[in-house]
Amino acid sequence: MPLFLLYNWEKIFGQVFFLGSGALFDRFTLPNSNSTIFGLSGGGKSYAVKLEILRSLMLGTDVIVIDPENEYKFLSDAVGGSFFSISLASDSHINPFDLPIPAEDENPEDVLRSNVINLVGLIRVMFGGLGPEEDAIIDQAITETYAAKDITPDSNPKNWGKELPFPTMSDFED
Repeated sequence: MPLFLLYNWEKIFGQVFFLGSGALFDRFTLPNSNSTIFGLSGGGKSYAVKLEILRSLMLGTDVIVIDPENEYKFLSDAVGGSFFSISLASDSHINPFDLPIPAEDENPEDVLRSNVINLVGLIRVMFGGLGPEEDAIIDQAITETYAAKDITPDSNPKNWGKELPFPTMSDFED
């Protein structure tokens, strides 16, 4: 049975059965605050996640759920959240070419390069693998797709996606 109590700034997040004690865990003290829950079917995983979402919201934490099976729509409605249906036929889409505006301590060139690398990885997955030469060609094509929208290491990142919209997969295909 999952437990979730505040204790000295940490949370008793579960139970270590072979020790008979609670598992303390504070995700926000770690460099990456994501988590994964594993368990047997019917073991309370969905319940534990929904409970954690509610408690996190009560503490002012922003929560984003990617929900391919619409399991969390009722919860989203109940707490006044936003729910976006994303499909080929929906009005909402995810554009992998979107870029964040770099923080003051970030190098804009690093942000752009990181996204190019992520896009190469996405395309590699979509095609079921690429060789080194294909990787290089895709990398160059993505860089040129950004450059066509005046998104380069030398352009002002505050203008990225403003004067010209971010590129899309259709732009990349062209």
